[in-house]
Amino acid sequence: MIARARWSSADLTSKIKALVKEHKKLKDEPLLLAVHYRSSRKNAAEDVCVLEVLKGFGSGEVDPDRELFEVAYPGAPDLKLKKGQSLRLLLTNPAELVAALQDNWSLAKDLKTAVRQNAAEKIYAEPKEGEQLWKMLKDVVAANG
Repeated sequence: MIARARWSSADLTSKIKALVKEHKKLKDEPLLLAVHYRSSRKNAAEDVCVLEVLKGFGSGEVDPDRELFEVAYPGAPDLKLKKGQSLRLLLTNPAELVAALQDNWSLAKDLKTAVRQNAAEKIYAEPKEGEQLWKMLKDVVAANG
């Protein structure tokens, strides 16, 4: 069992795990890694942020504009968020995550900051590729922030 992040409530962590469990059921773009993190961006600091790395997302391509795909769901009724909070899903594929981290894309910087500040929690990692991606994320942060 994964311990609750100190910066997140037990209730919220439980709801995020349930959401990720549902996403694991999707077969067309299998979930490899899910990370709940606290954003340091002013416009997202109170929001619930979840990175999901999906095999085949975006046709497995790296965005030529060097932007990770983020979608915000205001309110997110299943999570029972506070007024004004949104669920922010950061969706990517393995190759794009590697490029974003290495080249320091904007949203990747936010994710790296969360990892560095111990404000990121692995919710799920597929045993092989997902665990490798989680290790790579932590290693990139440890090596150069």
